[in-house]
Order: sequence, then C-alpha cells, then structure tokens
Amino acid sequence: MNIEGAKSIILTLLIMISAFLTWNIWTYQPKYDPISQSGDTYSVDIDKKGIDDVVKPNSVLFHKNGKHYQTFEEADIYNIQKELSGWTLYNFRDISSTVNSLKFKDFVHGNGNTEIIFRDIVPLDLFKKTLDIDEENLPSISFDRIVFKPADSPRREANVYFVSYEKQRVFEAKVNSSYIKKFNQAFYQKAADYPEYQEHGKRNVLYVSKDPSKMNQYKYSITRINTEKFKDALFSDPKYVVRHESVIQGDEYSDGLRLMLVNKESSMISFVNPAQKSKVFGSSSDLLKKSIDFINNHAGWEDNRYLFDGLNEEEQSVRFRLFVKGYPVFNDIGSINEIWGNADIYRYEHPSFFLEVPLPEDLSITLQSGEEVYQRLRNMRNIDMDAVQDLACGYMMMKDPTDSRLVSLEPKWYYRSGDDWIMVPDEDPGTRRR
Repeated sequence: MNIEGAKSIILTLLIMISAFLTWNIWTYQPKYDPISQSGDTYSVDIDKKGIDDVVKPNSVLFHKNGKHYQTFEEADIYNIQKELSGWTLYNFRDISSTVNSLKFKDFVHGNGNTEIIFRDIVPLDLFKKTLDIDEENLPSISFDRIVFKPADSPRREANVYFVSYEKQRVFEAKVNSSYIKKFNQAFYQKAADYPEYQEHGKRNVLYVSKDPSKMNQYKYSITRINTEKFKDALFSDPKYVVRHESVIQGDEYSDGLRLMLVNKESSMISFVNPAQKSKVFGSSSDLLKKSIDFINNHAGWEDNRYLFDGLNEEEQSVRFRLFVKGYPVFNDIGSINEIWGNADIYRYEHPSFFLEVPLPEDLSITLQSGEEVYQRLRNMRNIDMDAVQDLACGYMMMKDPTDSRLVSLEPKWYYRSGDDWIMVPDEDPGTRRR
C-alpha cells in the first residue's frame, strides 16, 4: 500500500469517529434527579402520621358510688379508645342551651358518668376517622371530653355527649345502648381497680390522687437530628441556603429571608419565616390538620412518642408534646411548637435530638399524693388556686452534666395555669427506693 492510500484510510477513520462523537453529543440526555413541581420543599424520607396517631385521650375518669377513679395508663387508654372506635354515632345536636350553666359541672361530673378526657379541644370532623360517625352534615364541634352514663335501661338508644368544658358547650349524639352496656361490663364495673381521686375546686374542678404516686426515673441515650435533612425539608431551595457557624447560640442557616437556628444551649431547632408574620384566623380543625401535615411533610416525626397537647386559635399555634411511658415531658425541650401566619408557617420549633435507648435503670420514685400537693399549693401565697386548671405528674428532662449523649427524666408534680405547666416546688422531693 502506498502512502496516499494509507492517508485515505486514516482520513476515512477520522471522519467516522468525528461523526460518531457528534451524534453522541447531539443525542446525549443526562439523568437528573426529578425536581419537585410544587416549589415548596425538597423531598426527604419521612414518617407520616394520621390524626388518630397523635390525638389520643389523656385519661379516663369514672364517677361511681360517690367516688372518683381515674387512669392515665397507656394500656387502659388504648383499650378504651379501641372500644369506642367500634361505636356508630348519629343524630348530633347542640343541647348547650338546655344545660343550665349553674348545673354544668354536675352534668359533666355526675355520679355514674364516664369521662374520656383529652388534653385540649379536638375538632370532631377530624376525629371522626377514629369514631364511626353516621352523619353527612356534621355540625362544627370541638370538644375536650366525651361523657356518657352506663346504659342500664331497656331503651335501644343511649346518649353520648361531646363537651367543650371551658366554653360549656354540649353536643348530644345517639348510640345503640348495647355498646355502652358492653363498655359498662368491660370497664365501668371495674372502676374501683383504678386509683381513687379526690374532688377539689369551685371555678375549676380538680381531681387529685388520694395515694402517693410511683414513677420510674429514666436515663436515655440520644441521637442528634440530621440538621441537613431539616434544612432541605424547610427551605424551598436549599442550594441558596448559607450556613453561619459563628453565631453565639449555635449554627445558623439562612436563604436571605427565612432563618433556621440550631441552638446548642437549648437543644432546639427554630425556623422563622418573617414574611408570614401577619395572622389569618382559621378554625381549630384547619389549624390542627395543617399542623400535623406540616410535620408529616417536613421530617418532624423522628420520635413517634409525640402527641397532640394543645392549640390556641387566637394565636394560631399548636403544640405536640413528648410522652414517655404515658407521662408528659413538661419542659420546652420536650415539645414541638408551630405558629401559623397568613398562608404558611411563621415559626416552627423542634428538639434537635430524639430519645434512642433507655439505659438500665432500677430506680423508682414515690411522689407525694395529689391531695398533699394540692394542699401545699393552697398554702403558697403566690399561687391563685382559682387559676389552677389541672394538677399532674410528669417528667422534667435534663441534660447529663457528664455526658452530652445522655439525658435524664426526673418525675415531678406540675400544675397548669392558662397554657403553661409549672413545676410544683420541691418541699419534699419524695422517697427514693431501689
């Protein structure tokens, strides 16, 4: 082969290679990650919860033979709520005007009554997924307790009352009396097996335990929440978010408008969207639903022990609280808080860690009885007993001073005044037993 022939072959090969590369460039389609069309948040792996997962009764109170018995136990609450979920309710009507305000408390706390008590008002149209409600046009009802009497009469129907205690509103519903008779046999007849409580108060009726309360003290290892995951969930476009580590309180993330602060001292993550500061008043139903949905969509249920604890329509705020073994953690480090603005979240607060593994602990604490604590509060000059709405045992969470990976849960007595739970000062810290 002469030189000219070799050149022709090489030139042909180069043309073919060039054509091949040009074709690949023209037809190349890179594989990008799908982009959310909503423009709200980036997608992250999350656990989602429904209304029945986070809205649960706080306690059940039985009034039997002139005495009062109450249970806060998780197993009891679960069994009673499961029993109610099988009831079919119908014919709702507002009977508030027929319940004399002077006799309202007798109507609610009357002998023979069972009270299923929630932590705050619950919109019925959201809770109807938990109950079997046979009613198309359900009235706007918010309640914080369900009240009924044992059905001992031969009537086919019995009454169930949905009560808003503070507003003194009562809605009556009908139910087949066989359901309440079954409840009577399973729970009410055994009411004396539960701890006995003493009634106190005039403006606010309190039921306090007659006997000392025993609670375990716990110590947990903790896991820090992935703040990058939170950032990606909360900011509409995380690539524009700048991190500033020089902030005194901790790490600060901002996109120029919204701000997320990981506070190392308080162990809380706070997110603020100033553009949403103005408030638009919304119903309790909408407020609670969008608050649960917000946590569902923003990686908020790292710990599944958070339950609905309260809402404030005027402030457009909702709180979810951490519960351990059925008892609430009352300090701020144990709550998720949301405040809503005109169209979106204005402020969001979430602990920066979640409880992981309980350490072996054989320490139980016997606290004073509710009766003793109530009398102690009455003797304190700076406490207005008319303003005390509740009295309960709960936990104070504290960081371990020797190990940042641990927290301890200390049993304490708390009283409620307004929306605040305040720890009862330790006069007698209780008897510790191993």
